[in-house]
Amino acid sequence: WKWGHFSARLEPLVEYAQNGSFELQSVSPTGANPYVDAMRPTTIDLPQRMGANAYHLIDPGQSYVRYDVGGFGVGFSSEDLFWGPGVRNAILFGPNAAGFPHFFFGTNRALGTPIGRFSAQVVYGRLQQSDWAPKSKNSERLGAGMIATWQPPSTPLTIGIARFYHRDWPAHWTSADYTLPFGAWFSRPQASTSKGNNSDNQLASVFFSARAPSIGLDFYGEFGKNDRNVDVRDLIVEPESNSAWLLGFVKVIDLDSLHSDFW
Repeated sequence: WKWGHFSARLEPLVEYAQNGSFELQSVSPTGANPYVDAMRPTTIDLPQRMGANAYHLIDPGQSYVRYDVGGFGVGFSSEDLFWGPGVRNAILFGPNAAGFPHFFFGTNRALGTPIGRFSAQVVYGRLQQSDWAPKSKNSERLGAGMIATWQPPSTPLTIGIARFYHRDWPAHWTSADYTLPFGAWFSRPQASTSKGNNSDNQLASVFFSARAPSIGLDFYGEFGKNDRNVDVRDLIVEPESNSAWLLGFVKVIDLDSLHSDFW
């Protein structure tokens, strides 16, 4: 549906799963939910099985409502997020998991400037744990993030950065909650992640994509980290800590070039 600067889509998801039984890995902590992850039964919401019975899901799915004017847009959405260049195994957000309800604002296309083309988006959303998650004091989380890209002038290169925070849903919103996507890059000493007492979690990545349109080739890469570094030295000395990276390429092959020798 589209009317002037407004547009919307309703594409809900209705799912039913028989959820048949199968052998589970044993969970060691006494009294732990038998369906929780066997390796991290008290720290991660990754059930081995969604309970003992069949279950159903009714979700807004790929739905949104938005307002666009010029090169900018704002709205509400439950669509999947897809951040970064990775066609498969994207580090931050990809199509392998459902979207979540979120408010967003940013550009709706790359905007040209004398120093190149820029695009950016900021999101704020509500995250909820499953019914089979380990016990926690708060079942709802605030998720907030941003992504920005830059394309230098007359260069088939894109450079980008993305961050995403999640923390307990605030009882009373403060300025720190609104500015969460732009928060500190490093942990405060009194809330060091190395001590395991930091209530929030940051994921961040840097990425690039280099295109050669004349030969139909796109080469890309991304490096991401989970949890903030304590300081600059920690970032430089141990870049591999809680990190992941990917490299990939996409090649477009003209139909006229396909022959038996190629395959």
